[in-house]
Amino acid sequence: MSTIFPASIASAYFKMLSPEQTVERYLEAGFTHAELCHEHLSDLICRADETGKTPYAVGVELRSFIDDKGFFIPQGHLSFRPGAQGGILTEGLLDRIKRELELFHGLGVKNAVLHLSAYSELSDEERHQKVLPVLAELSDFVKGTDICLCIENLYKNADVFTVEQIFRYMDEVSADNLGICLDTGHLHLVNALGLAKQSQREFILKAGDKLKALHIDNNDGVRDQHLLPFNNNHSIHWDEVVQALVDAGYRGIFNLEIGGEHSSVTCPFRVRLMKLSYIRNLMDYMLSEEFLAWEGNENK
Repeated sequence: MSTIFPASIASAYFKMLSPEQTVERYLEAGFTHAELCHEHLSDLICRADETGKTPYAVGVELRSFIDDKGFFIPQGHLSFRPGAQGGILTEGLLDRIKRELELFHGLGVKNAVLHLSAYSELSDEERHQKVLPVLAELSDFVKGTDICLCIENLYKNADVFTVEQIFRYMDEVSADNLGICLDTGHLHLVNALGLAKQSQREFILKAGDKLKALHIDNNDGVRDQHLLPFNNNHSIHWDEVVQALVDAGYRGIFNLEIGGEHSSVTCPFRVRLMKLSYIRNLMDYMLSEEFLAWEGNENK
């Protein structure tokens, strides 16, 4: 079925498999696009270390594999350190991210999602001033490639709650290889917890052509659960999200980041496969003209 945007799932849905095995599973389910998750990215960096190959060479090898399959990985998630002290100021992470960007270059990843979160004991302005030169260094590092560093909106650090705050980083670095990744779940939490007020539509329209990447996920407005769309009573209005993307002229993939749907402890592999069939049907509907024409269930 033809859809408004290419449907995609972050590769972490099958993080227990190799990147190649994950591509095979996605193709079997009818998906031709994915975001390379940071877990698989870590596996690939380890592959480079173990074989003595450069990260670029490992990326080229995976690119050859997916090209032969008719599969695309236009988006990838760079490493971060979970928790209050995650982000690009973490000791040793900058060098790691540079190696990952080399791999992305070989793989042909165009949009590299980046967390700017940093040490929580800093004030927002102190954090901003410390992060700024590191972001500039990464921007300089990818000059000469077609990689865009996509700053993701977060919900723990107040310097990247809204699109205007992300634009401040972009304006101060003043580079044409910076973009934005909207995480719908993070923005939902920011609004539900009263941390800021910016609707999904406002964020998307203000981001405009700088919106290069998406993390589509849902939550209950209390925790960052990374659930499928419609999987909660306190849900995002997904018809508004899809319409706003159309109105903004978004040209990227509609990428699901749904780690909450596949706990490695409680979700059998067979159930993941069952869910994947549903997800394919869900994407066919969500990214259709029929869904855009939906006017609510009151009279249905």
